Amino acid sequence: MKIIIFNLFIVLTISVEVFAVELDKLPTKEKTTNKTESHISDKPPPEIDFEFKTSSVKLTEEIANFSINPRITVGEIFQTYTEIYDKAEDIRWQGNMPIIETGITFSYSSFSFDIYAQKSQSAKDSFFGETNIQNTIITDDDNAQMNREDYAINFGYTRNLFFDNDHIAFSIGYKIGKTNIDITNRTVTFLNNEQNLFNSHDYTKFKTKGSTVGVFYGFPIYKKSILGLNLGYAWLKTEHSSSKMIVHPDSTSGITIGLRWYGLINNNITYSFSVDSYKYTMDAASAETSFVSSDGVKRTTNISLSSIEESVVSFKASLSYIFDW
Repeated sequence: MKIIIFNLFIVLTISVEVFAVELDKLPTKEKTTNKTESHISDKPPPEIDFEFKTSSVKLTEEIANFSINPRITVGEIFQTYTEIYDKAEDIRWQGNMPIIETGITFSYSSFSFDIYAQKSQSAKDSFFGETNIQNTIITDDDNAQMNREDYAINFGYTRNLFFDNDHIAFSIGYKIGKTNIDITNRTVTFLNNEQNLFNSHDYTKFKTKGSTVGVFYGFPIYKKSILGLNLGYAWLKTEHSSSKMIVHPDSTSGITIGLRWYGLINNNITYSFSVDSYKYTMDAASAETSFVSSDGVKRTTNISLSSIEESVVSFKASLSYIFDW
């Protein structure tokens, strides 16, 4: 029997974007005689956030405008990590983890480059199992500490699509995700009314890395704010290490879908609220599975791991400052 403790709450996040400055708010001065009038919209351009992060572009009537936009993001993720076995009950770890993220976007005209790093606090989960084999009752009480790290870079391009005030953005990038699980096991064996207690410690480390592409479409909904949908696709290689078994997971691919609302607080500060979700499934073949019996001896079993599943739902809020030239 499994008892999974699940507590999910939404923490608002704030993301950095760069928006156009209205022409009538520019300092009054003589324009260059050969300079033509700009037809660029005064609405804020979209944020390019596909797999994990945002990139943005600030357009004004100035040619070759350049900006640097540092940001800070806070939020909450709900992660589930599952190991699916051929001849045994699946093992699933899940929990809510507060996160903090820092990043920076460099923008030039309609192009942008973004880089960020994200780290979570630890979440706790437990697994309880009981088996009865030949009058021997074995109970396992596993308690896990789980945390996650994410890193990514993205190159983006932004333009109008159907109207002067809507925005579509495209991105390509590369991302790395790391899941770390530390497990403390308490095994109790009852045989002929005698009890044996044994404690052990295990770990699992799971890593994905690979290329991503994405598209974002947003439309102004209130004053200087935009609501949009982003879709991303990733091709990932996987790595797995564990104290219990040797695993050779296959590469995988999957879709990320998200909803984002962002806007302008003043000429230099932007905000963003977002929710994103993805799920990856990887076929896996374990060379052998080992366990420590109640007598303290490490033994092997023919139980094999068939696949690994990982899913993440994130809620974020971010705040950014625009340095432009």
